Amino acid sequence: EPSGVCSAGYVCYQGAITAAPNDGRVTGEVCPAGYYCSAGTASPVACPAGTYNNVTGQSACLTCPAGYFCMANSVTFLTQPCPAGYYCPNGTLYATQYPCPAGTFSSLPLLTSESQCQACLAGFYCASAGQTNVSGVCAPGFYCSARSTSSTPVPPEGNICPVGSYCVAGSSSARRCDGGQYCAIAGLSQPTG
Repeated sequence: EPSGVCSAGYVCYQGAITAAPNDGRVTGEVCPAGYYCSAGTASPVACPAGTYNNVTGQSACLTCPAGYFCMANSVTFLTQPCPAGYYCPNGTLYATQYPCPAGTFSSLPLLTSESQCQACLAGFYCASAGQTNVSGVCAPGFYCSARSTSSTPVPPEGNICPVGSYCVAGSSSARRCDGGQYCAIAGLSQPTG
């Protein structure tokens, strides 16, 4: 009958004679980095995604810190910074898990929360999630408020230029028709006459 279980932080292979063997993988070893070994472990268990383990002999993995992501079996988080266009809270599993939402962007890496994603600038639009820059300028005949997701937005992201005004490409608001000219229909990019 066995004398007891293998100590936490160690792996005991068949024939182990101590609870903390370290004889070069013959009967056991210290749990390697990137793995964890709870008491009674017969083989090391890889740290799951969202965690890492940078030292040997551990019985648990550490939570990946905010600003980084940790793939399964990670030994460090430092080589896995959160990329631009995304944010990584504690325990992030992979680089693109949390994209900055449409209507926002981020050119900076290492973001830790969605609130750090920058609102798309007025006069521009950000069509999709995970953007590192704006998608482009607002279409002629329309104006784009901050956080627009389309070059031809609808409220509250912007709108078609109303009658009596015009909007050149990249407009952040409707421009009233100049004196001596008229703007007879909605959606104009320049006065009618």
